[in-house]
Amino acid sequence: TGLLPWKGIGWYRKHFSLNETDKASRIYIDFEGAMAYSEVWVNGKYVGGWPYGYTSFRLDLTPYVNFGKDNLIAVRLDTKKWDSRWYPGAGIYRNVWLVKTSQLHIAYNGVYCTTPEIKKERGILSVSTEVESHLDQPADVTLKAAVYKINEKGEASGAPVAESIKATATVPALSGHSFRLDIPVKDPVLWNLDDPQLYKAVITVSQGDMVSDVYETNFGFRTLNFTPRDGF
Repeated sequence: TGLLPWKGIGWYRKHFSLNETDKASRIYIDFEGAMAYSEVWVNGKYVGGWPYGYTSFRLDLTPYVNFGKDNLIAVRLDTKKWDSRWYPGAGIYRNVWLVKTSQLHIAYNGVYCTTPEIKKERGILSVSTEVESHLDQPADVTLKAAVYKINEKGEASGAPVAESIKATATVPALSGHSFRLDIPVKDPVLWNLDDPQLYKAVITVSQGDMVSDVYETNFGFRTLNFTPRDGF
């Protein structure tokens, strides 16, 4: 680390407002990177923190914010006791997002995509999704997913190349439920270094006829293989 400046305590403060119409929403803050031992207050009340400076984290601000009024968030970061074999830096060094969701939504980092089966004529996309409910009554939830090809501009183009069947479950009050969807995709274009074809999975959460959350994530059909003769 040499003599580069990084030991110390830093404070960040920011005013923000929320509309009265946001009262029905959950309000979160996502930090992509904050070095280190973060502590967060909103309107003078301690919300929580995250000690490790290299990973992202989320805090639920819903109980602490004012709707239709000014809000003040304060973030304290402390690197005085943080040691590293390389220069770790200090402060908020990546994006910070204010996130609004419905009371029934996909959990933070709650979607996990794998491609357990890949053949020339068919690939399988397996989507595991954690749905989180902040409702005080059980909710009948429907989950479905659609797969789109991504064009050279990085956009989902055309009609979906595959769609899942609908999965339904009753999510208990103030709890969560894990869904799994296995989606066959005909004639998948395999990802490789010369043609890094990506697809986009769009997961939709519904309660009755009302869509409560939509989540998008990119993936590719690709495999890794190790053999005693050929290695990697």
